[in-house]
Amino acid sequence: MRGNTLFQILLFILFAGLMMVGITKMADLYFKIEKPEITENNLDSAYNALLAYYAKNGEYPCPAPINASVDTKGFGVSAAACISPSAGIQIVKGAKSKDPIAVGALPTRTLGIPDGWGFDSYSKRLLYVVTAAYTDANDALENAGAIDLVDRNGNAVTNDEESIIFTLIGYGEENQGAYSFDGVLVEPCDPSSFFGENCDGDGVFTHSASAIDIGKEAYVSKIRYKVEDACKMQKNIPRKAGFLLDTSGSMRKSSHCPPEGPGKCTRMKLALWALHRTMAARMQQLGGSSDDDAFTGFSGFTGSSSTSGALAKMKSRNVEIKEEGDVAKQIYKSCPKGMTPLGVHIEAMAKMVTDGDKDRPNVITVISDGFSNRGTDPVTVAKRIKKDMPNLKVNIVDVHGTPSLKQVAKITGGEYFRTNKPDELLDALYVTMGVCPEKQFSAPKVKDETHCQK
Repeated sequence: MRGNTLFQILLFILFAGLMMVGITKMADLYFKIEKPEITENNLDSAYNALLAYYAKNGEYPCPAPINASVDTKGFGVSAAACISPSAGIQIVKGAKSKDPIAVGALPTRTLGIPDGWGFDSYSKRLLYVVTAAYTDANDALENAGAIDLVDRNGNAVTNDEESIIFTLIGYGEENQGAYSFDGVLVEPCDPSSFFGENCDGDGVFTHSASAIDIGKEAYVSKIRYKVEDACKMQKNIPRKAGFLLDTSGSMRKSSHCPPEGPGKCTRMKLALWALHRTMAARMQQLGGSSDDDAFTGFSGFTGSSSTSGALAKMKSRNVEIKEEGDVAKQIYKSCPKGMTPLGVHIEAMAKMVTDGDKDRPNVITVISDGFSNRGTDPVTVAKRIKKDMPNLKVNIVDVHGTPSLKQVAKITGGEYFRTNKPDELLDALYVTMGVCPEKQFSAPKVKDETHCQK
């Protein structure tokens, strides 16, 4: 009996050990999948916050000290100026232009965002790098940004060298040059290594694709181009653009109110408010262009659950907008009702907009609040668009928070914005269309109307 009992105990210990090994491996796998997602979400949130700050102030903030202790006076607070180095802030120079670039931490408290957005999933501080000239609203800004982003072989990842205004960098598993949650240097920089490119004291930084190539989650970065180029160079405005508005019943749900619309507001009202201004501004900018091939289209859901049916209805309704005065007539017919056949309408709008050029892609901008629940899956549609129309980008403005929508933008090379706040929504639409923010562009005076007009 005693032998049997001892044997049973040994079996139990062995079984428990195997179970613990399995649980440990599963947990490790979970965190390897989950951690990159947390970092990317924080980078996206920080990126959008910087755009909103620029739209409001006409300049980007200086970095905060990278080594400031949490909950001290200087933590998360932008430096007063970006032209000379200070404690926790480094000033480097563009490789060719020699223009100053400020390097430090994300100024979460200056931006008015949660402090947690300033860290990656490994509790290391996000690195915020900004061309110093763009932190002063009084600067003439005649030149492009001073920052270079390169791949593992040193090739520029943008069309023009030194064209980046700012970049955000999450270190992930890499420790070189990274600062901990408490603002302590984790590991000294080795300038001779690949990862040393982001801490070697020059104006050149690595892009995320290089990190993926060598199996690291580090350096997931976002880039932002000089906003004024969209005003001064018509080639940066998409030649053909389509706006697709989610007109499903869930758009009746309450939302933040636009400045001009106090009282009870819905997601639909907010979307129409921002669309009206963006589309009117686009028509104004196209008015200064001699491009006869330009196209601007708008559509809500047509009620069809097939791409061919949605396309036929779009053509019969003549979704093209040719003059600024046509914007209100078209968009205020939108009324929230029914389901969300998002995928088929993205594909139908893609066939209306068609493929663009490599140097000047065409775009579709989608405003939506939910999952597609009828017709083809949007991710499947995005893969078809990527294959058949590689120079057509699908931008997503998500007013609720739907993971699959983010995939659509990523697959087609578009941008993803998650916001339901009026100023951020308007700025996101401006960015997707190459329309200048209001401080650089004479925004149109528009008269808002009650939606659901027949």
